[in-house]
Amino acid sequence: MRLTIHDNPPVSAQMEIDLGKLYGHLPADLQAPFWFIATFNDRHIAALRLDGDRIVNLGVRSETRRRGVGKYLLQKALERARELGLTEVRALASDYPVENRAMVGDFLLAQGFATVDDNQWRIAL
Repeated sequence: MRLTIHDNPPVSAQMEIDLGKLYGHLPADLQAPFWFIATFNDRHIAALRLDGDRIVNLGVRSETRRRGVGKYLLQKALERARELGLTEVRALASDYPVENRAMVGDFLLAQGFATVDDNQWRIAL
């Protein structure tokens, strides 16, 4: 099986189980548009949502980190942002648990985002 990125997939029971494991809870906005979900072997292993010009709910299962899944997922979301006419995308540290902020920041910086201040990263499209 190969890695697949789904753009706004229908919510399934398996997705709810997998994302519940990923986030430690089921995101309340799962029905909102612009979810990007990565699957491998029919399991949901990573997700993020484009909320206006913000990347939110970025998460990759710990077992699959450092394999390019998050990078591929982010690339798809940034492609969609360009299609929507956005000129930049940002992420806020306050959208993530304190214990994950440094890891999220390091990942975003490695993907070309720039630090704006202690709470924000941005990338020009």
